[in-house]
Amino acid sequence: MENLLQDARYALRGWLRRPGFTALIIVTLALGIGANSAVFSVIDGVLLRPLPYPDPQQLVLIRTELPEQGGLFPKSSGPEILDLKERAGSLETIGAIWARPAALTDDESEPEEIEMGFVTAGFLSVLGVEPLLGRDISPEEDVLGAPQVIVLSHGLWQRRYGGQTDVVGKTIEMDGISHTVVGVMPERFAMWMPPDSGVPKSLQAWVPWGGGYEEMSRSFRVFTVVGRLRPELDVEKARSELSDIAVRIAADFSADYERSGFRLHLEPLHDDVTAPVRPALLVLWATVGFVLLIACANVTNLLLVRATGMEREMVLRTALGASRRRVMRQVVTESMLLAALGGALGLVLARWGIVALEWLRPGELPRLEEVDVGVRAVLFATVAVTLAGAVIGLLAAFHLSPGQLPTGLKGRSIGEGARHRLRGMLVVGEVALALVLLVGAGLLFKTFVSLSSAELGYRTEGVTTLKLSLIDSAYSYRDPAKIAGFYRSLVERVSERSGVTAVGASTQLPLDGFSNRTAPYAYETEDDIIEWDTVTADYRTVTPGFLEALGVPLLEGRLFDWTDDMDHPNVVVVDEKLAALAWPLQPAVGKRLQVLTFLHGEFRPTWSEVIGVVGHVRNHPGIDGPEQVFLPQSQSPQRTMTLAVRSGLPVETLSTAIRAEVARLEPTQPIHAIQPMEEYRAGAVAENRFTMLALGAFSSVALVLASLGLYGTIAFTVGRRTREIGIRLALGATPRDILRDVLAQGLRLVGAGLVLGMALALTFTRVLEGLLFGVSSRDPLTFVAMPLLLVAVALAACYLPGRRAASSHPAMALREE
Repeated sequence: MENLLQDARYALRGWLRRPGFTALIIVTLALGIGANSAVFSVIDGVLLRPLPYPDPQQLVLIRTELPEQGGLFPKSSGPEILDLKERAGSLETIGAIWARPAALTDDESEPEEIEMGFVTAGFLSVLGVEPLLGRDISPEEDVLGAPQVIVLSHGLWQRRYGGQTDVVGKTIEMDGISHTVVGVMPERFAMWMPPDSGVPKSLQAWVPWGGGYEEMSRSFRVFTVVGRLRPELDVEKARSELSDIAVRIAADFSADYERSGFRLHLEPLHDDVTAPVRPALLVLWATVGFVLLIACANVTNLLLVRATGMEREMVLRTALGASRRRVMRQVVTESMLLAALGGALGLVLARWGIVALEWLRPGELPRLEEVDVGVRAVLFATVAVTLAGAVIGLLAAFHLSPGQLPTGLKGRSIGEGARHRLRGMLVVGEVALALVLLVGAGLLFKTFVSLSSAELGYRTEGVTTLKLSLIDSAYSYRDPAKIAGFYRSLVERVSERSGVTAVGASTQLPLDGFSNRTAPYAYETEDDIIEWDTVTADYRTVTPGFLEALGVPLLEGRLFDWTDDMDHPNVVVVDEKLAALAWPLQPAVGKRLQVLTFLHGEFRPTWSEVIGVVGHVRNHPGIDGPEQVFLPQSQSPQRTMTLAVRSGLPVETLSTAIRAEVARLEPTQPIHAIQPMEEYRAGAVAENRFTMLALGAFSSVALVLASLGLYGTIAFTVGRRTREIGIRLALGATPRDILRDVLAQGLRLVGAGLVLGMALALTFTRVLEGLLFGVSSRDPLTFVAMPLLLVAVALAACYLPGRRAASSHPAMALREE
């Protein structure tokens, strides 16, 4: 211990003699360790930490696969839920949820729109979370005609009901119907479901679906199903059982699943929730790993440079009796202390980096609010510090060991050639890794540009949106004409407002992040062949004016008007993809299409006439999506709609005007989610923007570190060649010759790094393919531009020491030795 303290004091004296050199090493290590600690904290909080439910490893999500309908869906129907409950022995419990907006209309305060979940009995208990107050919904309350009950979120209980402990048993009014409060959930409880399930994490209330599952259509898939595995079973056995169950269901109900290829898939809930962000986070972790390697290489280079200046000191210490072990321990101790200081500063930078994530708005990154530099991140940083300090110290110590030192106080260093080669190898490695990161950042930048400028099939600028869900009791599905009448009156009233150019409503807004309702359709060909359950489309119910408000181009026929109601024959508008698939090279207008219309509370297959063909509407800039069917709201009335208003008015002015019109039609009707449609577009590319900015920032750090490493190596080499340069100048060499020689030396290192980096980049970009859009992972422009950028920076790094050498006076250069 005494020797270690002596080594530490010796290191401290050296740092005080060279404060700038010491600060450079600490900051370099802090950048590498801080970046790794920040990204590890995010990965730990998002990917590694289990979901905040009891025994989360037992929770699974069940998806329905219908290959003939083009995909894997996180939704199941009521009868399929009953099938699973009866046949899935590997699942201890099963629950399901469907989320939609609802209106609180009690007397506690103003009407309020909330996100509510319709659940099967015991759904919350499947997650293993007990209410803070009261209880979960019981099986007796999930049947037709049962009394209406509700479970409140902690936030809603506090905000609207003042945290009253006697709220359980109290009657509140939701959607105009009285519900008895039976429970209040804990404060931090959240719904962690896959993004495509359409279940928001911040649901504010849960009510029972109300039974009747066996009477529902098997094609009416609205429920997200979650199960809890029996403790003694693993996921693979449960998957095998569900595969067999799907075969038996398809056989027992062949009329419902004919040609659909029905299958059931089971995934751990945690894996399904994190699947969309896992590739991007793993790429970022690999990226910061490269940054740490570059930082370590840079520090090693700096210590090797200093080692050459310490040769005579070490020769003297060896002559006075210091052993090889003693010399090496001194250097390793100093390296470990520098790494520890760099690690401490790195943890501070990591904390700032996590705070910066909120500014970057990284899209649907689950549990981001729980991410922090915790104990596991500190342990990770400690391991990184230990490894970095040990490796750097051992490399430097080896080149300062007695066997590598000069044979006398004025002798030539035996290890100087080895040190020079090692410094060159480190620079080559830094350049190679920096090029890999620059190429990745370039590809992601082009991806972001492609996504931001992608043709959506509509225009988002100048469009304001808002959502409303009509109160159930006042607008029953048994009276579809009243529902249709409300939206007709609202659209007509808002359209008459000054400054409004177009307005309409839809059940689904493009870019809002929720999965669309996909359902089968059938079409009639010239040969009278009717296809059903082999093709599916995105369904949207829209009012007249909606497609006009979004500027969706009309390609054939006409759009909806208010005469397309229940007193007239059913009509539909289809997109160009459906028209080309069903009736290639033929006019689609006038053809017949069988679709599911919603009337009197149920979906019915209905033959409708195609009256128009519009351009394809993208729900995400990077996903083309299936064909689309638009139904007139007056023939398939829906209570929950999103209004789109094209206007040059400010959002606040427009919001006030729309609220006033809604209040005139229905005084207790709330609205919510008022925002420009441009914000939806920004949110759709938020994850890509986050990945691009993060990789861009890390690649910039790598570029700076690599250029510093190159500068340090060339500057040191030029310094060691002072006498040689003086002789050459005295013998007639021009300053241009000296500068060219120094630049050539640097470019040789850069050239070797570029060759290695290109090979690594070709491998690394394969990993990025899943994150790219509109650009190839072998994009020629990126693979040319990034090396040129690196060469330009390298030339600047080599130019400064080269110019200094070229401008030196021969006599002064000769005297320096």
